[in-house]
Amino acid sequence: MIIDVPLDLIYDNPFQGRSTYSDIDLLAADIAENYETFVETLGLMQLPAGRIIDAEGNYIDDDIYNRIIGDETVDEANNLTIGSKGFQVQLAYGHRRLRAFRLLEDQGKFPYDQGFMPMQVLQLYDEEMLDVAWSENQARANLTAIEKARMLDRKQKTHPSMTHDDIGKAWGLSRSSVSNLLRLLELPSELQTANRKGVISQRQSLALLPISKLDEQMEEGQRAKLNDVATEPTPARPALTPGALYAYVQDHPETTAETIRNEGEKIARLAGEAIPVAIATYHYKAGGQVRQTLCRGCSYSHGGRRKFCMDLPCLKAKKKFYASEQTKIVAKRLGYEYVVPEDPSLNRWPHRSLVKIHLNGGCTHMVVGWTEKREAARPEAPLYSDHPYITMTDRTIPNGVALGHVGEIEQDCIGEEAPTPLKKQELLLAGSPVAGQLPDEDQLEAWKNVYATTAARIETQIKAALAAESERLIPIEAQALLINFLRPEIREERDKWPKWIAHHLYERTHDFGREARAWTLSGRPRLMIENARKYLGRIGISTDSINIELASEAYYYLSYYYHIRENPIAIKAADIEDLRRMREILTELNIEKEYPSAAAAMAVAELDMEWWLETFHPPKYHAAVFGEAESIPN
Repeated sequence: MIIDVPLDLIYDNPFQGRSTYSDIDLLAADIAENYETFVETLGLMQLPAGRIIDAEGNYIDDDIYNRIIGDETVDEANNLTIGSKGFQVQLAYGHRRLRAFRLLEDQGKFPYDQGFMPMQVLQLYDEEMLDVAWSENQARANLTAIEKARMLDRKQKTHPSMTHDDIGKAWGLSRSSVSNLLRLLELPSELQTANRKGVISQRQSLALLPISKLDEQMEEGQRAKLNDVATEPTPARPALTPGALYAYVQDHPETTAETIRNEGEKIARLAGEAIPVAIATYHYKAGGQVRQTLCRGCSYSHGGRRKFCMDLPCLKAKKKFYASEQTKIVAKRLGYEYVVPEDPSLNRWPHRSLVKIHLNGGCTHMVVGWTEKREAARPEAPLYSDHPYITMTDRTIPNGVALGHVGEIEQDCIGEEAPTPLKKQELLLAGSPVAGQLPDEDQLEAWKNVYATTAARIETQIKAALAAESERLIPIEAQALLINFLRPEIREERDKWPKWIAHHLYERTHDFGREARAWTLSGRPRLMIENARKYLGRIGISTDSINIELASEAYYYLSYYYHIRENPIAIKAADIEDLRRMREILTELNIEKEYPSAAAAMAVAELDMEWWLETFHPPKYHAAVFGEAESIPN
């Protein structure tokens, strides 16, 4: 039904997400200009629509609605006369038109000075009012992310059984869009207001969300470690406080979401404490200072691949409990006395002396305790590394446990050479089904030399590529300036400038392209070669700069695999896959005859590694060397 409604009885849609309306004066002028064309609708080409509500804003039933819109409520001019009865009209859509009519009324223009607006009065439920408001905004004006989020929240509260996917399908959004928009309502009011005013974007708001969580969780002592001045966030500068970062982003709308996320990781790293993998994956009993059983999923755990805890008392309690439990397990297995972490006997004697005593069978004065010190005598270190230190990252071994010795170390403590875990390891190595076909020491040394030569050649190629690009892209005047700072003694030798600039660039980009410089026997050859090419690509140099002859690459692989054979715990399925792929390449190119020793050795290495992986990796290997140990809860 189309009737004229008094302007003072018309109210906004309570489900409308928009809070600001623009260009009302232009719309009012347009309506007045069209009056002669659309006399019956007072210049409106499309009428607003709404519903009748009671004085408390409640929806009215059909009977009351039918009585209200009957003839007794409409005067001769078709004006709705319901105000005296306590009823009002609530807009479904047409909020800008309502404001334009009020502006025309204030300006005293005829016929708008009469204070009425023609409308369609419909019978609409709350759900329909919400859907109409969403559709109107999507079709005619872009809402801010916060305004959309509030409307979605209304929809969800109106229909609690609807999932994010259901809401998305009803309103033309993806499930992830609905979820991300609703997450914005967790932002502090300051940031919600900034988004609603268009000061920060949705992407910036989402990036700031985890930082706002950090802000809520930080104690004053943690906050004091951060920079409270709203300066530009860069990797070289101290992390900003959340408040300073909010201010900077609002003043610099060009700030990217990635920059914000990176700053968030810096905040977590500086204000929090790194969570060791062994601690994060251990199950604890919640209670006291322990917030929850597992660190995974905890709201106080922040960061990317490496997690940092903001609840330092909880992390400290977990570390203490884990240390005690793991050390007691090892003490029982080795037959040594357990001591508390603060016991001075743990760091009193040279580490290698303690390891030697342990490998020779130990003595009655040996003890074990827990320490996170960088240097300590680890009872299992000789199996995994020549160095007595192992970081607390691998959940398969209690690698925070350290050896200690009570009193002076006597000759009786050192004892005679006795069967050790290392000798057990040698026996296991000999048990491989291809043990008799393994290369001799001379072959291994030759392959290792090829490996080292290849690594040096790759580094030379990278530097040569950098030198060529430096010469091509950097003007001679800039080269002269750089050399004046880098190596002033060769400022007259222009032919050497590109070389030294390249050397400097290579050294300075060590952190940025550290994969390209990892030419040691500790990394998978395929990844090392790929990472070297990626490094060149990131700095804008053709990846064709790295070329390795097939023979060199084959021996490069072999040297690596026979090296990790001495450290079987390190063998992974991906290593074997790399080896198999290299052997397939030799076969596909039909050049096995050209490199018979490499092809044959790869086949042997592949069988050997598969046997190790299936037979002893890693808990079985641990038990085979040390004997059965009590299980560690996971």
